[in-house]
Amino acid sequence: QDGAKIAGVGTRTLTIEGVKSLRGCRHACMADRIETLTFLAAGAITGGDIVVDGCSPGVITKELEALRVAGATIECMKQEGIDSPEQKIHVIGPKRLQPVSVITSTYPGFHTDFQPFFSTLMALADGQSTITETVIEGRFSHLGELAKMGAQIEIHNGDFTCPNGKQGQIATIDGVDTLHGANVYCHDLRAGAALLIAALAADGETVIENAPIIDRGYENIDGKLLGLRAYVSRQ
Repeated sequence: QDGAKIAGVGTRTLTIEGVKSLRGCRHACMADRIETLTFLAAGAITGGDIVVDGCSPGVITKELEALRVAGATIECMKQEGIDSPEQKIHVIGPKRLQPVSVITSTYPGFHTDFQPFFSTLMALADGQSTITETVIEGRFSHLGELAKMGAQIEIHNGDFTCPNGKQGQIATIDGVDTLHGANVYCHDLRAGAALLIAALAADGETVIENAPIIDRGYENIDGKLLGLRAYVSRQ
């Protein structure tokens, strides 16, 4: 739209040919796909029924399909009243999640940033699943914390390396009927947010330590969850 010459949009490789000048245009920024997926996961794990506004479903197709296979009902709908490609997504969580094995990858594959949320969902699935992390090593810090809540998880090294040359890992998750509240620690942004949605589905109270790190990736996540009638407070 600005007059730039760019080939390969939507693929892993962009080829850009310089031009003498660019012109102005009006552009709508893409929605935050991980925030979108966070709330979709929250709806799925609690058996909830929620609508997430301001979404870009075209960039989370792999993740939406995984949620559908796990039993969630997902419907993408046009966002009325705004001049942008954004849509809203309606999610209805199942009575019991079904096990789904996934392998993380670079875009347009299954996003590594959604892996902590999806593995949390699988902790409550009706059967065994495997989560193979091929992008970033050490991305399973939340799983040890989930074990404190009753999750049944084993982690072992894979026979592959991540792009940085370090060994990747595979988590085998045997779903349990329920999680229970516990004191857990937020090791990083996505791990902390994953523990937050686990707490929504757990029996009893969960205390998440080092929670401010979650704020790096979300605006007013407490207020949004409270708006969904979750019980969340800061100490």
